[in-house]
Amino acid sequence: MNSAKEFWNGIIDELLTLEQPLTINKFDQEGNPIPGIGESGVFYRSIGEYHGQIGDWRASIPNGQRGIHALEYKDFYKLHIDKYDPKKNPTGHLLHDSPGTLILMFLSILFLVPLLRKRRMPPLF
Repeated sequence: MNSAKEFWNGIIDELLTLEQPLTINKFDQEGNPIPGIGESGVFYRSIGEYHGQIGDWRASIPNGQRGIHALEYKDFYKLHIDKYDPKKNPTGHLLHDSPGTLILMFLSILFLVPLLRKRRMPPLF
């Protein structure tokens, strides 16, 4: 079988060719495990909006702004292309690929700042 790096680079090539999300089973048709995504050297651990996954993985696409996001579930991976790789353009990623996270961050700041001011700052009047 191909090395983990070759296997996952092939999956990325397929994803970029199809330009639509892919689901990859963790076991092939004979029931053998596919190479682990973490062993590929292509993907790195990451975080993402929660959709029931047990892990998130990302890979950068050379010569561009896009990135690959893999959501790991018990028996399969779901991969899609992000318009902006969070390592290359974190602001673009939040605005276009993860606006829910941006909204949550904004609301958290709105909620936390008044609490911190109450506890740490002396009264102004």
